[in-house]
Amino acid sequence: MTHTRISTASLDFLRGIAAVYVVVNHTRGAFFRGGERVMADAATAHLDFFDYIALSLLQLTSLGTEFVILFFCVSGVAMAHSINGSTNITRFYMKRMIRIWPSYAAAVALAGVACWTFAAISPGNAFSKSCVGTFCSITEIGRILLYISPGTVLTPQFWSLPYEVIFYALCPLLLATKARVAVVLALSVAFTIAGSLAYGIRLNPSSSIFVNFLICALFWFMCGAAAYHFISKVPALSPMAFYIVSIVTLAVALAIKKIVGDSNALSNFIMIIFTVNCVKNLPPSLYSRRFLNWGFFSYSIYIFHYAFVAMIAFFLDTKYDIQRADIHSYFAWIAAVPPILFGCWILYYCVEKHCNDYLSHLRSSSAIGGQIAAAP
Repeated sequence: MTHTRISTASLDFLRGIAAVYVVVNHTRGAFFRGGERVMADAATAHLDFFDYIALSLLQLTSLGTEFVILFFCVSGVAMAHSINGSTNITRFYMKRMIRIWPSYAAAVALAGVACWTFAAISPGNAFSKSCVGTFCSITEIGRILLYISPGTVLTPQFWSLPYEVIFYALCPLLLATKARVAVVLALSVAFTIAGSLAYGIRLNPSSSIFVNFLICALFWFMCGAAAYHFISKVPALSPMAFYIVSIVTLAVALAIKKIVGDSNALSNFIMIIFTVNCVKNLPPSLYSRRFLNWGFFSYSIYIFHYAFVAMIAFFLDTKYDIQRADIHSYFAWIAAVPPILFGCWILYYCVEKHCNDYLSHLRSSSAIGGQIAAAP
């Protein structure tokens, strides 16, 4: 029987691109004053051709949430393979815990140290006043570490992690067989439609994370799991056709988001189409080049980066009186991206790499490595 194969290098490349994109999105949001303020000021200040070009380019950085959806979909692919190749559920949970929690705890510790440092240097700073109540409370720190309320002023990107944890907990139940994946995908579609009718199409509209998981996140994960099992059904495209489809889908997602005004079920669905197309058709010329493939530390990029964003913002505020989201230059904020990524890279070697090295001793011959054989 012929198997369609999905390269783990391509999945890593997608994770790396998504993680770096989220960093760019958060960095621009933290430092640049924003297109809406620029346009509001246009009533008294004339905007020339360069201004409009720059503002148009900056719109390309506004799909941060949609690229987190890409993470979810790729996780579905990887977990479907992991469950498909494993008969030891206890081992599966142990590997997941080792893979994600020590690095996550280190990211929480980094945010805590940053908060305490901010408070000691400048108690009146916006970051200091916002984070002290959380990171000076053992109870609140415990809630973060247990994924109960992980999002804080220093860790806003953590909003997605409880959904990942819930999915991992349910993986042995949801992904046990190819037939079950198809059934759960169909149920997730029904839940998403029902949720849109009950709550609207906005992202995570309910106050309950479990409701949001059922009506939003479950569908994103299951699309990835279904892609693993049915990837042969996805049309094969030439590199040129792949790039055209990718550009069109991203443009459609951006247009929908701008029309609706926020992340929503429609833009996220388009992002799923983009992701599945990448899983099937991503050209090897992209992901085979190690200097382009930063997926090996994408998790560290995601969980550590915002603490570094806050550190830079705190330094600019206290040293030069440059407030957050108050930089007028369209592209000066990009200078903050390299040191943020460098800090994440250093912390990868301090924490995540050790976890991965330990896991390498636990993997069986069926673990993800080299190529993933996707079910026909």
